[in-house]
Parts: sequence; structure tokens; C-alpha cells
Amino acid sequence: EQQETEQRLGGDYSRSPEMFEQAERYCVLHAAACCLLMWLYNRERLGEFFGSGAWLVWCLGRLLSKLGIESRSEMREHEGAMAEELERLFIEQRLFSIVPLQLAQSNVGSETTITAYVVSGTRADAAAIS
Repeated sequence: EQQETEQRLGGDYSRSPEMFEQAERYCVLHAAACCLLMWLYNRERLGEFFGSGAWLVWCLGRLLSKLGIESRSEMREHEGAMAEELERLFIEQRLFSIVPLQLAQSNVGSETTITAYVVSGTRADAAAIS
């Protein structure tokens, strides 16, 4: 496919929309490979939920949909496990992340505010829990 497009466009190939589409597909495939390898090499170290691969099915499903490959039925099989894990992390005041780090807390009056520090270094109140 690439060779046909390159022959058709000649020197303009590197600036063509087809080249950008190929780059986008490459990025999606690279992200999928990263997810798979992260799971493969850490499934026994990062806890039961991580090792189960439910999150991996969701990540790969979303990425494959960008390539026109639908996998909604596989994703639905893991909805319950995903929801339970997100609820557990919220209750335990942990990041929604592969490595669920504990969020910083500050006591303000009678309520506890869960505070997350974003990349820019500014403080963002994620949720207030009474």
C-alpha cells in the first residue's frame, strides 16, 4: 500500500495526507504495543487487578477502534471489573492509574479535600469528601 501511494505521488509523498494517516496508525500501534508490553512484564508485580488484564482489554479496544476495528463486546465483558476498581480507587483516595499512588490530603474544617497535583505543579481539588 505504501509503495503504491509513493509511486503515485512521487516527491510529494512525504507531505501527503496519506503519510500523516500512516503516521497516525503507527502511533496507535505503538501505543497498543506499549500497553501490551507494560502488562506482559508487570502483570505479577502490580497487583491483582493489573494482572487480570481487564484494563488492557479496554485500552486495546479503544486503540483498535481508532483503526476501524471494533471490539465493544470484549470491552463490555470487563465493565464490572473496571467500575469496581475505579470505585475502590476513589474510596481509597488513589489515582486512577496503572500505579495507583495515594493522593495527598488536607483537612479543611470538617471536610477532607482530596488534592491532586497536576503536571504543571498547580493544585487542583479533585473531590471533597465529608
